[in-house]
Amino acid sequence: MRNIARKLSITIVFFAICANVLICQTDTVDQALRNSDIVIGESIILHSEILGENREIMIHVPREFQPDLDTVYYPVMYVFDAGTAFLPVVALMTQLSTSMADEICPQMIVVGINHPDRNTDLGLELDANQKISAGSLEADKFTAFIEKELMPYIDSHYHTIPYRALVGYSLGGLKAMHILAYKPYLFNAYIIIDPSLGHYDNQWFIRSADNIRTVDLNEKSVFLAMAQTMKMGTDTCAIKLDTTTDSRHMRNIMQAAENFRNNESDFDFGWKYYPDEYHGSVPLIAEYDGFYKIFDWFNLQKIRYIYKSNDSASQVKAAVKTHFETASQQIGMQFLPPEEYLTNLTFFFYGTGKFDKALAMSELLVEYYPNSVNANKIRQILLYEQESKPKNK
Repeated sequence: MRNIARKLSITIVFFAICANVLICQTDTVDQALRNSDIVIGESIILHSEILGENREIMIHVPREFQPDLDTVYYPVMYVFDAGTAFLPVVALMTQLSTSMADEICPQMIVVGINHPDRNTDLGLELDANQKISAGSLEADKFTAFIEKELMPYIDSHYHTIPYRALVGYSLGGLKAMHILAYKPYLFNAYIIIDPSLGHYDNQWFIRSADNIRTVDLNEKSVFLAMAQTMKMGTDTCAIKLDTTTDSRHMRNIMQAAENFRNNESDFDFGWKYYPDEYHGSVPLIAEYDGFYKIFDWFNLQKIRYIYKSNDSASQVKAAVKTHFETASQQIGMQFLPPEEYLTNLTFFFYGTGKFDKALAMSELLVEYYPNSVNANKIRQILLYEQESKPKNK
């Protein structure tokens, strides 16, 4: 009876800790509900010396983000056209990063950039003859603003890791292609949606084609999407044979895809044609597919089997470690298993009576997050319970 009481006491304490962790993780959301607000992010005004003006920047941080705790760091996803693209990207990221056992992507900080003048920010500088000016291909003020002012601000004010992704659509897709062709080091991954490659009388595409084929894209991830901008249902063979300006936009995107495939860099590339989506309807579905593609290295569905497998605790532990070690090799930097993911694994195994696996996950928790109060609490409670078990059981 005494052993049963001790077991019950330990279990109650453990789940009290679990509840405390979950309360801490959802504190921001709870505060928002008490205030009758739904908090998605914040809007800041950042002064740019390069642009000579103030810029509105939208920022979303994961609900677990606590600026005073130096334990959790996040990738950053930058989004052009924040006025229309910021909310859908935040919603997708939240859904795909918080479904227990089915996470497709990591939780991220999302940074949306608004454009007072899209053509100035996302277009290219033209000379008096409406031709692309000589210096416009290699450098522009807006890209310099991102590299020298916005990125340093985000990295100095938030817990970031040096993994950045970029989402660009239409004219923003052209700018994303431009950065990828001339300054690919700025981002690790690119989601480029129906880029305006037929603009500027085809000049940009012609002059940048060689760069796309030869630029160093090692360890990058690129997803390119193309909508239907001709007659609905037109197949790609007919588009390639068409020589009118009406098809130039689509022909250029298909040629860009071919140029990417001919690039000999060791990078992950995917592209998709959406024959039933027009230019205005393609962004959301393409962003969804793009998340799957550029975060293939993270996709936790690949090791979902550990929840129901008969593998030993050491095998489950090895599977988790191997998954993230492989992911780290693919992206060229260390990427740790998220603390919340390991915590959820520990809770799951404990709650389903697989104590040895819960103990193994708690060991990973303190290995990867030695300064985390919650990780150490969970580990200590499980070790205490292990020591309290009858020796002959």
